[in-house]
Amino acid sequence: MTRSRHNLARGLAAFVATCSLFLLGVLPSASASPVGTLTTEQESQIRDGLEAYGVGQDVQDSLISKIIAGETWDSLAGAEPVAVEQRLIRGELVTLSTYADGSITASGVERATPVDPGSIRPFDVSRCTSRQSGQVRIKTGCNVWASTVLITMSFEADYNQTFSASDPVWVTAGSIVAVRYANASTLAGTYSVRNFGRTQINATASSPAKARLTLDVQAVGGGAATTVWLQLNVPTNTYSLGYSSIN
Repeated sequence: MTRSRHNLARGLAAFVATCSLFLLGVLPSASASPVGTLTTEQESQIRDGLEAYGVGQDVQDSLISKIIAGETWDSLAGAEPVAVEQRLIRGELVTLSTYADGSITASGVERATPVDPGSIRPFDVSRCTSRQSGQVRIKTGCNVWASTVLITMSFEADYNQTFSASDPVWVTAGSIVAVRYANASTLAGTYSVRNFGRTQINATASSPAKARLTLDVQAVGGGAATTVWLQLNVPTNTYSLGYSSIN
């Protein structure tokens, strides 16, 4: 199937701005794409990302046109989603939000592999593990991630939840022990890190424990600058486990 994308950026070098930040959250700004255009590689990657979440061809065309026109996708403009659903993708519960213009956000927390207390983790077990100590469930090395397709963010977290002795699925306490290895990548724009770390170590009745990675983003084509964050939430007084959110 022939797509108009093959003529959008002929003669321009392919560009994908990708950087990583680590323990202290130090992330350099990404380099800019040519204003108002996309390379063939960029457009292909954007379309592939949208297609992976079920976004159809017509909506892809519309979203690509918005980038070239210097317009910001609703998912990055602070709009409210028109639909929110959860899907099981490769064994992981993913929250997928869809916006009026067809753009999406997806987020999730890696499912932990149970490991017996005191055991040595086998090589074939995921880095993300869960151990039980009394009523406390200790999760270590779990990937927290989110994507708007244009922007992808992730970090690794250790967090604990305590469960009731009389109701083993009711959470009575939650805390975030550590976060590290944050990463970010962007297509068709620039970004810089604003901050990364725990913003609330222990959960309360009214607020979960939180850790957040925040980026300042400028879209290609002069689209409005925006701030995007990925957050791990570890609640208490609930039946909910740790979950991620993006805004």
